Amino acid sequence: MKHVLMGLTALGMAFTANAAEREQVSSEFSYSKQQLQTKEGASQILERLAETALEACQIEHPYHQRYSVGTDDTCYDEVLADAVAKIDSATLTQVYLEQDG
Repeated sequence: MKHVLMGLTALGMAFTANAAEREQVSSEFSYSKQQLQTKEGASQILERLAETALEACQIEHPYHQRYSVGTDDTCYDEVLADAVAKIDSATLTQVYLEQDG
């Protein structure tokens, strides 16, 4: 089982009432090299990577005295691309590029 630390270079946004602060986001992710040998397995890994990136890049911002949660799209794109690059699998990269268009 391999591990990849996602998003070491990606920056997320944490919004406060007065200013936007940038913070580093990261997340650990495990996968099996055997899954990377098929397109179906690579698709499953990519789906899990996308879910992990989505969680890592969530932001909260105040809205009428309540906080709403959204996603920093730039963070998400960078974290996902970084993770795919770090795994360095031709099959995963192909699936990622086909999905991302």
